[in-house]
Amino acid sequence: MNVKSFLVFAVILCFPFTACTDDNEYTYYYEVTGTAGRYGVSFQDESEDIVLGGVVGNGWTYTWNQTGKRFLTIIAQSQEREGSVTVKIYKNGKVIAKDTQSGVFATAAVTGNY
Repeated sequence: MNVKSFLVFAVILCFPFTACTDDNEYTYYYEVTGTAGRYGVSFQDESEDIVLGGVVGNGWTYTWNQTGKRFLTIIAQSQEREGSVTVKIYKNGKVIAKDTQSGVFATAAVTGNY
């Protein structure tokens, strides 16, 4: 194998690994809304710890900055017998994941690599 062929082969072999890395910093936030008004919330924070956030009100948010992608999760359960609950994950101000549920003590959850 000549030098030119080796370099082309090396670039092709390394490209998938370098193309998947993301060293950019993003602003993320979770949001809980709905018609129930009170929600029990649990979420994964910026340190990747699961936080039992207790009971929160409508419009609750949690904001942090992170570099690249990682696994995120947020779960909110209505504390009322009727109504809806919506959880959202935002990345740089844009909704990237959302779940809405309604009914008796409805539970909404979003989980994934973002």
